[in-house]
Amino acid sequence: MIETISNWQTLIGGNFAIFAAAVGWFAVQRQMAQARDLAISEIARKHSAARSNLPLPLALSALSDYAYACAQIIRECYGNMEGNHVADQYDVPEFPTPPIGAIEGLTSIVEHSVDTEIAEVVADLLSEVQVANARVRRMHIRRERAGLFRSFLDEMSLDFADIHARVDDMFDFARRESERIPKEPRLDSILGSLRQIGFRYYADCDRLEAWVIARYARRAISGAPRSKQALEALERWRASDEEAVLRYFYVEREGEAYVYKTYRYSAVSDAVAYSALDRARS
Repeated sequence: MIETISNWQTLIGGNFAIFAAAVGWFAVQRQMAQARDLAISEIARKHSAARSNLPLPLALSALSDYAYACAQIIRECYGNMEGNHVADQYDVPEFPTPPIGAIEGLTSIVEHSVDTEIAEVVADLLSEVQVANARVRRMHIRRERAGLFRSFLDEMSLDFADIHARVDDMFDFARRESERIPKEPRLDSILGSLRQIGFRYYADCDRLEAWVIARYARRAISGAPRSKQALEALERWRASDEEAVLRYFYVEREGEAYVYKTYRYSAVSDAVAYSALDRARS
């Protein structure tokens, strides 16, 4: 018996070593899981604290007021045009600065959110505010160098309508009526915000809305040509100005068919989708 054990002691010892290693591995994995759970719990606690301590509806209202105030200045610029640019003698008012408290509070939500989708949506809003603010801060420099043209005002109008629409989309989340936020504002939301921030009083509002529809549609189609949002935006643009759609995507109409290169399609959306894919590849 002793001789048998002696002959197999190396194998027996090896098995004990493997068993001990396995026990140790499971113990380490359990500790890592506990540490991960604690880290997630801590992040969730900080997220909840950030959301509770920050009066989020008030922060969003402050950003909405900021977009509205900036839009009023842009509307005044539209009202002081000479030809296609803002009159040289017109003194453009100073734009307000973004509300610091709201920015800091939303930044805290991004840092402590356990939901990456929520964090990305809030981060996108902050990014849009940053871009818009950078544009208006450089407005006077741009005017000195090249002048303030209508196309630049159109871009800024869309910037602040986009911010306003994103803020509106977040109010249900802010009031704890929903745990989700739409990833991107829909075209109808942006057009609604364009009116709410004062452009419905702009004499050339129809032109601006048509420009926004075209701009939104081009962006949506470039990102995902066959997505529901892209198709809806394309249909709105086509209803507004089909000739502009066909020109932009190099599509020709022959009777009831739409032709892109040598291919014929029965639906304009199909021709546009292939054109958009070609643009993305080039």
